[in-house]
Amino acid sequence: MKIKINPKIVAFLVLVIAGGFLALWVYKTKYAGHNIPPPPASIDQLPRVEVDAKDVFKNPKSDWAPSEDPAFDITLPGATPPPKSAGFLKTVLGIKNAAAAESKIIKTEILAPGGLPTKEDIKTSIKDNGDGTAKITVIKPERYFREGEYVLQVEMLSADNQQILTTKQNFTWGVLAINVAKSIYTPGERANLMIGVLDEFGGMVCDAKLTLDIKDPSGATKTLSTDSGEIKVNDICNSHDFSLAPDYSGTYQTGGTGTYQMTLTAETQNGTYSISDKFEVRNAVAFDVERVTATRTYPKNTYPMMFNITAN
Repeated sequence: MKIKINPKIVAFLVLVIAGGFLALWVYKTKYAGHNIPPPPASIDQLPRVEVDAKDVFKNPKSDWAPSEDPAFDITLPGATPPPKSAGFLKTVLGIKNAAAAESKIIKTEILAPGGLPTKEDIKTSIKDNGDGTAKITVIKPERYFREGEYVLQVEMLSADNQQILTTKQNFTWGVLAINVAKSIYTPGERANLMIGVLDEFGGMVCDAKLTLDIKDPSGATKTLSTDSGEIKVNDICNSHDFSLAPDYSGTYQTGGTGTYQMTLTAETQNGTYSISDKFEVRNAVAFDVERVTATRTYPKNTYPMMFNITAN
């Protein structure tokens, strides 16, 4: 039995295979960085060049709540995002971009204000995003960390691997806190708002100008502020004594069901800070859980965490 081979099919397969090898060669040459010289054996011998944070850090967020792990997207030096057509080759053949995070980022370090070492051992994690950028996440220590201002310092190899590029990004962590007594309310309930403000060294701030925007599920926004008197500073703040009462407080009348988005902005003598949070309104909840605790943990003391739980 003779098998007839269609010459057109053979020619097509040859073109497909040849095109694949050509695409691989182009990708490896242009995008995988094979023309980039390797770094010297001793990286410490390379000259250091400071670059503007605006040219490196992509996300504008610089204020983080105490419950968050700060995360920053950075542009890797010499990164050339490969074309979409190269995605298949990267996946199948396991090719990595020469500007991948593991080959470019030399060091990340968290510093205190003024570039001083922190008392806490604050670590970071690095994830390559696969598009010429990487995400650096600051991991909150398990036991304790000081609320205030921090500095993320990054050292990277330049595009040609012949320089060390250094850059810094200031951020605040925990200088603002906003708590609602319950994370879930029912329609028409009044939400109690508890707010704390600290400075860059973790000290209490009792004269901040606060604005709280609350957007309900319909898109309507209600603004509460210290100027309007709807956010009040409590006397306990100025005394700096141990207390479970919040330094600033206010109330908000809930409406229909859905998610309520909160944006808190504080203007202080040393700058303006802003964080976001949310709470939910449902028609019914099996258990009504109200948290009773401090908004801040200053001065140092033992602060209890209590819950009032009511079955509905």
